[in-house]
Amino acid sequence: ISDLKNFGETYNFSVNVIPAQEIKSISVSSTKIRSAILKGDIQTANKYLGREFKLTGKVIKGLGRGKNLGFPTANIVVDSDKIKPANGVYFIKSEINGESFFGMMNIGQNPTFTDKDFSIEVNFFDFENNLYDRHLTIKVIQKIRDEIKFDTPELLSLQLDADKKKCFHLIRTIKNYMVEKDGNYVPEDICLLDTVSWIYGSRLRRMFILEQRFQYETSYRVDGSKASIINSLKKLQRGLKYERD
Repeated sequence: ISDLKNFGETYNFSVNVIPAQEIKSISVSSTKIRSAILKGDIQTANKYLGREFKLTGKVIKGLGRGKNLGFPTANIVVDSDKIKPANGVYFIKSEINGESFFGMMNIGQNPTFTDKDFSIEVNFFDFENNLYDRHLTIKVIQKIRDEIKFDTPELLSLQLDADKKKCFHLIRTIKNYMVEKDGNYVPEDICLLDTVSWIYGSRLRRMFILEQRFQYETSYRVDGSKASIINSLKKLQRGLKYERD
């Protein structure tokens, strides 16, 4: 920080030091975020970031193995100096031509096959168009499993089918309990807080978001106090809508 301040005096820019943020009494730092990403603990990384971790790269032509397995993939080249999650399969989301698509992404060495070059491959659900030479930004939501070596491609295909079913379950969970806001899926109660944040103040809003945001679980639970807050906000939102009408 002292070096930055010295550079600021030389090159005429100011440095504002932001105190460490805490989530559930854990001080958040860039080191902890990087560590979580490298371990594949994407849900923790997303909590610390306050958004989904992103990978951006160019789609290139691959070997076509995914298509042969029934899971065509977009092979994405990401700059070597960019941080990447641990090898494994991840539930992801991306925007293509202004439309959001979910999918699953494999990061790793393709251990089932003889060539074990590192690759990032994304299978988009309900999307079949050509993506070659496009630059895509992938939002990484949750890790599905570690990378596994299978005895045959057929066994790999069966596992990919199970991975896809798990992703579909997560999609149903997200769409049932969350809403899309600014390109991210967030709990409905955050959007309710947007409606009344001018009444309760930004501090309560920040506290609630830090605790609830990006909790992609198979079921959505709130304890009695949070449920009471959410119910109160819903009533207030209905009242505000009635007054506007």
